[in-house]
Amino acid sequence: TIKTLDDRILVVSSLPGEIIKPNDIKCVLNEGMPMYKNPFEKGRLIINFNVKFPQNGEIELRRIAELEKVLPPKTKVDTPVDAEEHTLIDLDPAYERNKRNEEYMDEDGEASQGR
Repeated sequence: TIKTLDDRILVVSSLPGEIIKPNDIKCVLNEGMPMYKNPFEKGRLIINFNVKFPQNGEIELRRIAELEKVLPPKTKVDTPVDAEEHTLIDLDPAYERNKRNEEYMDEDGEASQGR
């Protein structure tokens, strides 16, 4: 539901099967701001969606199996026999920036000359 500036409550729904993605922009016709020089005609009420995803560990394993039934199947990947496997970890961009800055500076606190 959406509460309008004139204190009305709008029940807004999407089409069956429609997926709302992060930063999707949708609109409701004739529920936006009044038109210039015609206060009885309204424009579009624009809605920008902020989709919140669950945090790591928030979904029980049995629920994950249920989700896998309704979501598109995982992409199959042909893994070569000699491929190395790795696990993703979180990246802290601020830490990486600081690390690069420290590598750029030498022990004396001066910028290195690329030697």
